Amino acid sequence: MDPLTLGMLFIGIPVVLLSIAAVVVGLYFLIRLATRGPARPVPPAAGSVWLVQHEESGRILGVLALAQEAHEFLEEAGRYYPAGVILYSVPVGYRFNHRTGFASYGPGAP
Repeated sequence: MDPLTLGMLFIGIPVVLLSIAAVVVGLYFLIRLATRGPARPVPPAAGSVWLVQHEESGRILGVLALAQEAHEFLEEAGRYYPAGVILYSVPVGYRFNHRTGFASYGPGAP
């Protein structure tokens, strides 16, 4: 056998086999990542709450999660408080969800 043939046998074939093995392992991990579910549930997003406050006394009349609910509550509460009520949004620094068991800290926490 000439040296070129021996080189192909001892170097070329193992390199080809390693390349094929690398492709198969890579495909295995890609398929595994694509088919498995999330490792854990996504934590709830900490955002802001809407406060409805009596303008004269400063008493908080309601704490609501959605802007639409807050505006509806504002209209309803405005009938009972002639001095006026105000509505504003406040960032939530801490939120705990009992269903998932996740806690978020800080105003910018996810």
